[in-house]
Amino acid sequence: MRALLRADFSDPSSKLKPLFQAILVLTLSLMTSLSFAQITVTNTDDTGTGSLRWAIDQANANIDETEIEFDIPGSGPHIIQPQSQYNSFTTPVRINGLSEPDYSLGSPVIVIDGSQLTDASGLVFTGSADNSLVLAVSIINFENYGIRIVGDAITIEGCFIGVDPDGIAGPNGVGISVINSTNNQIGGTSISRRNVISANRVGIDFEPGSGLNIVEGNYIGTTLDGTQALGNKFNLQIRGSVDNRIGGSTDLQRNIISGAYTEEVDGRLEGGSGIVLTAGTTSSDTEVVSSGNVITGNYIGTDVTGSAALPNGRGGVLILFGSTDNRVGGENAGEGNVISGNGQYGVYFQGNPDLQANNN
Repeated sequence: MRALLRADFSDPSSKLKPLFQAILVLTLSLMTSLSFAQITVTNTDDTGTGSLRWAIDQANANIDETEIEFDIPGSGPHIIQPQSQYNSFTTPVRINGLSEPDYSLGSPVIVIDGSQLTDASGLVFTGSADNSLVLAVSIINFENYGIRIVGDAITIEGCFIGVDPDGIAGPNGVGISVINSTNNQIGGTSISRRNVISANRVGIDFEPGSGLNIVEGNYIGTTLDGTQALGNKFNLQIRGSVDNRIGGSTDLQRNIISGAYTEEVDGRLEGGSGIVLTAGTTSSDTEVVSSGNVITGNYIGTDVTGSAALPNGRGGVLILFGSTDNRVGGENAGEGNVISGNGQYGVYFQGNPDLQANNN
């Protein structure tokens, strides 16, 4: 069923009419709901029946997989502002923003806004919430994490992380954080699966114990249309994480990773990296290297056309101490990255004899 949700609407020659698109999205949403316990969010209240908080607690009480749907009256965006942090997910759940009747293809209308909180995170998936899905929601203004992933095989698709449906910045501390977690999917190969991850301190952070994750088809650090810089301070960090794939060999797998900004802290500039690979440290103070990561087919430092500069302020790809046996580009068709227009470096090596960098 999940494959049906991933129908590719990105082909510009498509003959689908807007009404048929809406009917198809609704049909797919209904079909994918048939196998799961369904809970429907019907208002933007913080508590009580029909609220998102109520739906999360109901889902956690269900030992089987649950689908959280939305049917909030009126025209979106529908802004939900929690007054305290939500409970973490402890069972598999599908958060389906496509189900909101006024959803528009490629633009979420469900907004989870943490601006009323301090020191809080948005959606947190524990190790018992494997195989969960977050689809077509906007998550903004959480000081800690927009999405925190500890469970395995979590899918994040069609979301705006750090920006609202109008493209206005609502920074999270970290947009998507992945720790002690593997086989997660961030983005996909169609408009309906593309995430926009911008305006956060860190866009995506792969921490120690994570690996085998896929990041494809996203706009990271840009505006909603990929034509201007909106930035993250660090667009994508790989810290003690292994065997991740960033991009791919086809146009639809390409990430736009651009616009990372620098910030002066204690007299020195920080941030400004498109992708940085370095070691990470576990909670027990064990250093873990980043290895086996593959970065292919991306535009790093340009807009969506690949022809206009949207610089990452410091550099496109930074390969630092504590990373080994990684690959940037490749020998096969489509594997080379366009790394252009960046501030100081295109690709910066800090003592990496095992790095493969080809055809960029």
